[in-house]
Formats: sequence, C-alpha cells, structure tokens
Amino acid sequence: MVEDTSYYRHPGIDFRLQTRLSASIFLLNQGDVMPELRYDGNDAQEALAFFRTHRQEMRALRRLIVGPTGTWVRDMNGEEMWLRGIGPDDPELVTLLTQAGASFNPKTVHEPPVGHSAEKEFQVTKQDPWGHDRVI
Repeated sequence: MVEDTSYYRHPGIDFRLQTRLSASIFLLNQGDVMPELRYDGNDAQEALAFFRTHRQEMRALRRLIVGPTGTWVRDMNGEEMWLRGIGPDDPELVTLLTQAGASFNPKTVHEPPVGHSAEKEFQVTKQDPWGHDRVI
C-alpha cells in the first residue's frame, strides 16, 4: 500500500527542495540567540545611554537586580543586560528604575538591602496601559 503524501507537498516546488527549505527555516528559528548585552565601563551616564540604546532588543522587562558592582536587567524570557557603573549608591539608579518602569520608593531606594543579601531586587510593573490593544 502506498501512502498519499500529496497533502503536505506544495504544488510547483520539488519535494526534495521543499524538505531542505523547511529544515533550513527550522534551524534558523532554533538558532536565534540574543547577543550578550553588557556595559563594562564605570560611567553611570554612559550606562544609562547604553540601556536606552539597547532596551528595544529585549522583550518586556520583569526585574532589575542592583548589586554592589552593577545592575542586572532581566526580561520575560530570561535574557539579561549587565550595567556596570550603576550601583545602589548612584543617583542614576532612580533614573534607570524610572526608565525601566520598576516599582520603587524614591525615599528608600538608596538604603542598604534588608537581610544578608548584598542585592536589591525591583519588580517591573506592566508597561502598557490597560486595554491598549483593544480595537473599537
């Protein structure tokens, strides 16, 4: 008995070529890797400019983790951006948190973290207004 395979063949394209094309598209989709986003300088203003420039390469932001040497910015897919030069004592931290859409208290943002951890974590709230995607 011969199996009918005409339902998954595209008319006008050789079956061998079609198989190679779909395998290539699959490999391209699997190989999409975001380049590492790192700012390794010590200037906080340049770190903010780096964040503004490369922010669009990330998906929706979820959290910012501020450590003694710098800040990690994480998106919903787990991709990360490292910003050295913006620490817990820098005044530019408030600007970064505001631009990222994080929830924080400006009066207590520069206080040391509670507990034994040397890092402070800030959650990013929803960045789009409610109903922005609705069409009337």
